[in-house]
Amino acid sequence: MRKFVNRLRRQDGFTLVEMIPTLLLVAMVMTMVYGVAHFGMRSYNQIKVENSLRDEGDILMSSIITELYTFSPDRVRQLTVNGKNIGIRLERDPAITSGTGTIEALNIYMQAGSLYIGDLQSISSSSTVTSIVLPKDQVRAVQSQLGDSSFIQIQSDGRTVYNSGIIQIKLALAQTVQGQSKSLVLESNFGF
Repeated sequence: MRKFVNRLRRQDGFTLVEMIPTLLLVAMVMTMVYGVAHFGMRSYNQIKVENSLRDEGDILMSSIITELYTFSPDRVRQLTVNGKNIGIRLERDPAITSGTGTIEALNIYMQAGSLYIGDLQSISSSSTVTSIVLPKDQVRAVQSQLGDSSFIQIQSDGRTVYNSGIIQIKLALAQTVQGQSKSLVLESNFGF
């Protein structure tokens, strides 16, 4: 040890034999530090995306359930486009005894990778249209895309209008971050 201290005092420097092991040890330590830091950042980003998917799925699911229970429909219809179930229409008669012939309706549907919750509208009670897309419908803003396997549908027994039943929801959310695609599938059934 005294030999190294004396050499440092004289400023003779290090020999090649001393420098090579020192550089190797520093390189190994730095490689380990880089590996741990890189793994930590990658894990952090992965968990962040998974949490974002979970949060957005919860927001979308709770938006649907909240609209269903705050609107409290008298009946529910299945919305279809080209034979594919895209959502549901909640209908209620504000004055059943009034005989005005109009009902209030609210559409909840998925289209082009987004969830839309339609504005409240009044339509004729004799209307048989089962699909409608209004430009003023509100899209629920999320960073994720809804996949093609996502749906909102009524557990069907062949009727067109349901006074009670079970609504099935499947949300297939996908997000691409830094070239990696992450996905999450949420499924729920609830009665009305």
